[in-house]
Amino acid sequence: MEGFSNAIKNEVESLRSQIKILKILYLAAIMTFIIAVISFQVQYSRIQTLYQSTVDTNQQILLNQKFVNSELEQILTGLQSLLLE
Repeated sequence: MEGFSNAIKNEVESLRSQIKILKILYLAAIMTFIIAVISFQVQYSRIQTLYQSTVDTNQQILLNQKFVNSELEQILTGLQSLLLE
């Protein structure tokens, strides 16, 4: 009977140590997942910021091109009027 009791105690201790290992692995998996999610959020934020910066720059370039084109049109109109005189 005592051998059976010792066997059960040993099995319980073995199961307890396995549960501790599983808890540690579970926590490690959760921490890894949380770190990955945070990393993806940071990367997404950076990409979004770069995209918005690119859009703003493109709008500024377009405005500058429109201004330059209008100036060139005025110059060409002036030159045409001088050449036709």
